[in-house]
Amino acid sequence: MRALVAASEKVRDSTHGVVTPFATPDTPMLKRILALRRSALQLRSERMPDVSAAHFVLYAAPILRMFKDVPKVIHFHGPWSEEASRENEHKLRVRIYRSLEDYTYRHGTRYIVLSNAYGQILQRYGVDERTIRVVPGCVDVARFDIGVDRSTARTTLGLPQDRPIVLCVRRLVSRMGIEDLIDAMASVRQSVPDVLLVIAGKGPLASALQARIEERGLADRVRMAGFVSEESLPTWYRAADMSIVPTVALEGFGLTTIESLASGTPVLVTPVGGLPEAVAPLSPDLVLERSGATALGAALIDALLGRITLPDDTSCIRYARSRFDLDVVAAQARARSAGGEVLAPSGCRAQGPAEMLLSDRRTVLRGMSRRHPTSSDHGPSSSTNGASSKAGRHADAARGAGSHSRLPCACVHCRRRSILISFCQGSDDVPPRSMTDGFTAALLLADFAGLVGFQPFP
Repeated sequence: MRALVAASEKVRDSTHGVVTPFATPDTPMLKRILALRRSALQLRSERMPDVSAAHFVLYAAPILRMFKDVPKVIHFHGPWSEEASRENEHKLRVRIYRSLEDYTYRHGTRYIVLSNAYGQILQRYGVDERTIRVVPGCVDVARFDIGVDRSTARTTLGLPQDRPIVLCVRRLVSRMGIEDLIDAMASVRQSVPDVLLVIAGKGPLASALQARIEERGLADRVRMAGFVSEESLPTWYRAADMSIVPTVALEGFGLTTIESLASGTPVLVTPVGGLPEAVAPLSPDLVLERSGATALGAALIDALLGRITLPDDTSCIRYARSRFDLDVVAAQARARSAGGEVLAPSGCRAQGPAEMLLSDRRTVLRGMSRRHPTSSDHGPSSSTNGASSKAGRHADAARGAGSHSRLPCACVHCRRRSILISFCQGSDDVPPRSMTDGFTAALLLADFAGLVGFQPFP
């Protein structure tokens, strides 16, 4: 497996040379793209890949023609042009983004989405539904089930013990609905005077949101917590009575929902994108009737006053573990596999010729990152013919709060196949959250080889 990413040289060391940084994220765009093409040409000259995978249209479009005869896996993290339009970017930029999207999505062999909702959006680009695969996000439930009670978590964070606390973990941009949530608190405090809303995350709206809180006289009811580290995020979830995802548009899956449930904290969501798919099977009462301040306020009041029954801690954790734990997703993939010669990475035992090896993620990741376990989620494994990292999340990748959610490591060897992956921007010393995961790479490699029968969307 070979990969290209916009990041510093540290990523090369942290991935043992598997990932090649073609430029730093702050390099001017034109120079960045030229560097990407040079790096892609170099990798092609060394060996033409059997499969290529891409996560970001900006980095996929410039090199598609270099690998025109290679099957391509395109990960769809959301409609880039529509997101840009909602964030009021210049119309010319939006049109350019849309042109790049149209070009890229015409050239995929398989497409990966996080939910059926995003599968439907992807079809707007003319993508055949038979080529779409739904691979939902998942979390390491053991990471979030920290085994402490709510009181202890609050003491750790310096939060009040005698107030109902609602947590919202989001990137601070318009489509996340934070403005509506703040407005909703004006009505919530009338019914629940001691309520405290904590907003965790960072983004371009931070100053405007703080001003909105003060203008509405909610400074004692709404607290901006800023960036929350990956290490402390489970404690924040555990400290809250409930969390809420107030998204108004373009939510592919909302992995914060599963993180909250894995921590034992119920979560309310708006009926946007893939959010209902994530939580409705646990309780339909967790899904609001609509987005907006009025609906958010009514739902929070009902939940805080006990008018609707929220799942208890045990039910939340059990649900997350049974459906979205990374080992469960691995088992589901294993059940769908049907043949192929398995190559185990160092320290892992192959399970047999008729089974995809879904390796012990910790064995692989420990050797790949100095920052295990908190930031290794996004890096590939050290296996020559496999890959390892976390599921892509275009929307949540930069939300400003840490996450330890990832898909399981997986390695499959089919007639010495090779994978070339083009990623989006990485952090200073680890690959980005949205880099391809080993599960998807291996699964689709087997798919192309005719070894896995994956049910098409929907």
